This record gives sequence, structure tokens and C-alpha cells, in this order.
Amino acid sequence: MASSADRCQTAPVFGTRFARFVFFDTRLTSFGFSFEPSSREQQSIPPLIKRWYHGNGAVQTVRRCRYANEGKRNEPMIRPIMKNEFFLQQPSETATSADLPIAYDLLDTLAAHTHECVGMAANMIGQRKRIIVFVDDGAARAMINPEIAEAKTPYETDEGCLSLVGRRSAKRFRTVRVRYLDLSFKEHVETFSGFTAQIIQHEIDHCNGVVI
Repeated sequence: MASSADRCQTAPVFGTRFARFVFFDTRLTSFGFSFEPSSREQQSIPPLIKRWYHGNGAVQTVRRCRYANEGKRNEPMIRPIMKNEFFLQQPSETATSADLPIAYDLLDTLAAHTHECVGMAANMIGQRKRIIVFVDDGAARAMINPEIAEAKTPYETDEGCLSLVGRRSAKRFRTVRVRYLDLSFKEHVETFSGFTAQIIQHEIDHCNGVVI
């Protein structure tokens, strides 16, 4: 959706070395977090790897974190944005653990577009899998196989999308209850409201092949 980390996971991680070093992004100081890596650690930070992933299956106040299934990947993978409307209209398939790299590509791609985008679905980078990422209180979160279990208080609005030109009308709900899997494939049910709820609804529409 166009604009208008929980804990470091202890789930199985493959590989014997840290796949990425995740450090505090100084642009987020207004959110009250602070972190300063040691000089030795600074020398080990791969180029451009300054990310702050929040939410289930992501990273919070740790100095380094290994990503599951990412044992040999050190650089961010920023994917091109899918613009083909016919492709975007195809419903996405259920994601499995084999699709975790797509979630990380999606997080990287969202991070590269935060100046113009607050959420993405996997089909926006050419992958028809039910995976979404979104900005929540200034930090990026990922959901796998999200479903809206309950929605309250409908309203009409208009939205933009990085994959589409212009803005289009949409029906949204002010509060949604969402069932989803985190990056460790643990199930959660969480309630969202306001703008975050709107972003999630937009991205789940993408998963369902709904183009606003």
C-alpha cells in the first residue's frame, strides 16, 4: 500500500554463521529506541544492512540476529515491483516454510520503498504466495497466510498502490482481527485498528487477487 521486531527468533536457523547483522536505524530515534554497536561490530556490518524489523518473527533489541533459512545470504534482496495487473488479479497460494526467503525479500523491498510505501504483498514482487509485510508504529512486520477473522465498523476511503497508477476507492473496516503465522510459523490472532488495520486489509486484498 502506498503512503498518503519482536525478539530475535530462537526458531531453527540453518548455517553456522550470522546471515545478516541487524542494527538500529538512526532514523527511528523518535520512537524511543537506541543502540550503538561497538567499533569492532561496526567493521562487521555488511553494506546497507541497517534494518529494524519488529513484530512476531522479527528483530528488536539485539545486536545480531540470524534469519531462518538464510544461512549464506548477507545482502538485502530488493526485488522489482510487479506492475502487471493481470498477474496481480490472480489469487495467491498458501505459503509454506519453503517460502520464507520470499518474506525476507519482501521486508528488504519494503525497506527500500519506505519513502512511498507502507505495506506490500508477495505478489507485488512477482511471488503468488500469501505473505504480507507492513509498517506498524514505525517498524516493519511480516505475516504469513493472514486471514481476517473479524471486521468491525466499515467506512469508505481511497487508496494508492505502488503497483498501480493513481488512487482508487475501497471499503475498509476500522478494526480487524487477524489470524496469521509469524516467521517461525507460529499461529497468532491479533487485533488491529486505524491506519494499520487499513494497510493490512489492503495487503490481504492483494493475496486474494483483489486490485483496488
